[in-house]
Amino acid sequence: MIASFPPNPEGNSLRSTNLPSTNLGRAELIASTRGNRTVISHQYSRAPLQWLGPLDPESDFQQLYIRNPNGGLLGGDAQSISLQLQEMAAVELCTQSATRIHPGLSRQEIDIELEENSSLIWIGHPVILGTGTQFEQTVTVKLSKMARLAYAEVWAAGRLAMSQEFTPAGVREQERWRFKRLSNRMRVDRDDSPLLREAIASDYPHAALTSAGVLGSYLCWGSLYLFGDWPEIDWPEDEFQWSVESAAGDRILRQVGDQSMDIWHAFQACVPRNR
Repeated sequence: MIASFPPNPEGNSLRSTNLPSTNLGRAELIASTRGNRTVISHQYSRAPLQWLGPLDPESDFQQLYIRNPNGGLLGGDAQSISLQLQEMAAVELCTQSATRIHPGLSRQEIDIELEENSSLIWIGHPVILGTGTQFEQTVTVKLSKMARLAYAEVWAAGRLAMSQEFTPAGVREQERWRFKRLSNRMRVDRDDSPLLREAIASDYPHAALTSAGVLGSYLCWGSLYLFGDWPEIDWPEDEFQWSVESAAGDRILRQVGDQSMDIWHAFQACVPRNR
């Protein structure tokens, strides 16, 4: 196991949510192989989630976009995303822009299952935690022994474009660290054995997250999770970025900063797009 953090005691999930079913967006994807080519054998979405692609159905490595035309999650929204890659399938999921979390309670549940020798890349754009938001996310991953996963999360503590120096001071402060709550849990198993347990639960005014030993004055943070046999990655360690690696070679890259897109671009550059 790479790391272990205290679990969120609330244990909430979309399966038990009291949110109205009319607010439940859903996306499902199953990828398999035909000869040496990856094919999408099942693809379903329910508004506001939408699939775009595959971009090149004849390619051996399929790229698709998952998008929400609303630009993010509104209060009362819930989203469920289910991905299954069968043996030898290779997929990259892309996003078009940042996901903004709007005021109110919203939830997202992600389930990923990767069979032998499959490969998934999902480096989503930043998630922007706006003023008055409460966002709860659960990510559950099941890996076979030889599967590969590159999955990233990048977070921004407010609408930072509205918190620049040319913006009046009162407006700036209203856009930084003004979200009510963030709960994010990740569970990764390989061959039914625990590989990673990670959780974060932060409530306003986020004293722990903004402490000198965690983020300090930085407004953005991100993690790139690399499970399986990925090429060696050059990731110099300094005050802005570091990493942790397991005995089996699985690796987590961390980065902090004041621009979430800088972190996103750094993660994008780390992962090769080949089988």
